[in-house]
Amino acid sequence: INKKPLKIEVYYLEDRQFLKEEINLINDIGKRLGVFLEQMETEQKLKESNENIGILNESFLKFSDDPLANIQLLVETVGSLLNADNALYNRIIEKNGKQILKTLAIYKEPPGYERENDPLGHICTDVIGQNKDKLIIIKDLDKTKYGKSDPGVKEFNLKQYCGIAIRLDNKPVGSFCLVYTKNRNLSEIDKNIIKLLSRSVSIEEQRWNAQQKLKKSEKSLLKSQKELSIRNQISNIFLTTPDDEMYSEVLSVVLNALESEVGYFGYINEDGDLVCPSLTRDVWDKCKIPDKNIIFPRDSWGGIWGESLEQKKIIISKGPFNLPKGHVSLKNILCVPIIHLDILVGQIVVGNSPNSYSSVERALLENIANFLSPILFLRLERKRHDNERRAVEKRLKKSEYKLSERVNELNCLYGLSKLVEVPDISMEEVIEKVLDLIPPAWQFPEITCARIIYKNSEFKTANFVKTKWSQKANIKEGEETIGSVEVYYLKKMPKFDEGPFLKEEKDLINGFAEILGGFFQRKKVELSISRLNLELEQKVIERTEKLKESEQKFRGIFEAIPDLYFLISKDGMYLDFSGDESKLFSSPKKFLGKNVRDIMPKENAKQTMKAIEKTLITKKPTTFEYTLPINNENRHYEARYLYSSEEKVSVFIRDITDRKITEMKLKKSEEKFRKMINDLDFGYYNITYNGKIVFHNP
Repeated sequence: INKKPLKIEVYYLEDRQFLKEEINLINDIGKRLGVFLEQMETEQKLKESNENIGILNESFLKFSDDPLANIQLLVETVGSLLNADNALYNRIIEKNGKQILKTLAIYKEPPGYERENDPLGHICTDVIGQNKDKLIIIKDLDKTKYGKSDPGVKEFNLKQYCGIAIRLDNKPVGSFCLVYTKNRNLSEIDKNIIKLLSRSVSIEEQRWNAQQKLKKSEKSLLKSQKELSIRNQISNIFLTTPDDEMYSEVLSVVLNALESEVGYFGYINEDGDLVCPSLTRDVWDKCKIPDKNIIFPRDSWGGIWGESLEQKKIIISKGPFNLPKGHVSLKNILCVPIIHLDILVGQIVVGNSPNSYSSVERALLENIANFLSPILFLRLERKRHDNERRAVEKRLKKSEYKLSERVNELNCLYGLSKLVEVPDISMEEVIEKVLDLIPPAWQFPEITCARIIYKNSEFKTANFVKTKWSQKANIKEGEETIGSVEVYYLKKMPKFDEGPFLKEEKDLINGFAEILGGFFQRKKVELSISRLNLELEQKVIERTEKLKESEQKFRGIFEAIPDLYFLISKDGMYLDFSGDESKLFSSPKKFLGKNVRDIMPKENAKQTMKAIEKTLITKKPTTFEYTLPINNENRHYEARYLYSSEEKVSVFIRDITDRKITEMKLKKSEEKFRKMINDLDFGYYNITYNGKIVFHNP
């Protein structure tokens, strides 16, 4: 269990050998117990994960507009969740011309703790200096160089450090860490929590940095009442106006402030193209260019506005302009790119001012663009993250759905396999239970109905209606079709591999038909043998002279059975045979009257003799599967041994190669989808409504 050995030991109180079936049973018990215990351990981990998620959610719900307060909350959360002696967020700052390692947030601050220190020799300084998005864990700190270089190790008796660098614009600015007075092994979940919260700290650092830049922009705009009014109007638009209207509303404010007739306000999308939603207003009707569009691909950028974007510079022009036919006429133009951290995020262009644009208008529009840049950048980033999240959720739901379907199919086939092995179960009971198994295994169970036809009998689900959306698999007894399994959808559904059905569902219905066909054959044989044994015993008592006639009748029935039939003595001698000789490992002339050990491969002969012995002792059917090379290919068979008399057994051999192939296909399908889930870069759990874990990735 999780690579730890689990041993089950069974002893006999007397000297005897274990049967292979007993060994297999012990192995099976061990496997099942291992799976059960792993499931219990997984459920415990899931419970702990859910508790951690709840705590994280509560912390995130407490977030405010103050990034530093949020960082303190994150530090307290990680320290509490992981039972740290202390948790800290340290940042390297400039103070009085030199660098200082300053603690901005701390969990369980020790008495006498200094929040500002010389960074030289500190563990956090080295972690920050590495500038890697990697979790650093150091144990036995007192035995490392930090035992001497970092005063906190000795002062607070620290044993273990666990931290990660916090970066802003790919530059290290601080460290997010936990310290312990004892060494501790952190689980993968613990490490993931640290990484998750460190990313949140990075986001808060970005927010804080954006706020600082915003404050600088505000100071600049406060120089004039006009700029302040514009800023307030734009801020209100960003806060209250939907995306599809926001660009036009902001443009209206800009055009009014700069006394311009036309213009546009656009952003750069994820493909690097310029998108101008504001063009849909008045200028859209004025523009008569054929095939006009609000999206301008990167490779189509040209003219003055394109030069402004390409070179990230402000351009003022009085013309003349070489405009395409149908373009709105221009007499002057001012183009200002919107740039955030050297990243081009958009552009504002105004034109047709009554007076030429001067340095005053240039400075005003530049200030507006600078004010807009962090807000627009964050808005676009949020939109991009939302799109990515929705795409991931869509892929996850699709993967989860496919995996769930494969699990349902396998559970269904497994349930049917176990069902047909139930002793003394009737054909009608099996068919009724199979009808219960079918709808949940198909992808749309709520509109799925089924019907099973066996000879002249028909069995249906309660909601059965025959429609044109159907799948069918014939139930065969040898080469003869004796019935069918049919699945119908009650209404039209989207097309998949075979109409509205998946190819895996075709394999599944074929598997149903294969297993049912084998079950019907076996029941027919068992019923025939049981009935004929009673008849034979009765007739031996009443009229011995009719023995020959009974034997002929008995043989006639077996000859009608598509399986191979053998009569074998208790010492392994072949006494009789009936069936298709082309399916034999050896011809009747070679094996009749000879011993199993002389005809069959050594391992198969050994299995046969054990089965004969067990059947004669228990007087109950014995079944096992084996493989033989027939016509240069391995064929799979099921051997069923029935008690005939104290001296001999009846053996029925059935070719189950097709069924084995079907099972292998289903197994490969399951492995394929399990691998797909295991390759996901996030945790996945398939959980039933009552909390039972069906499947999860590592």
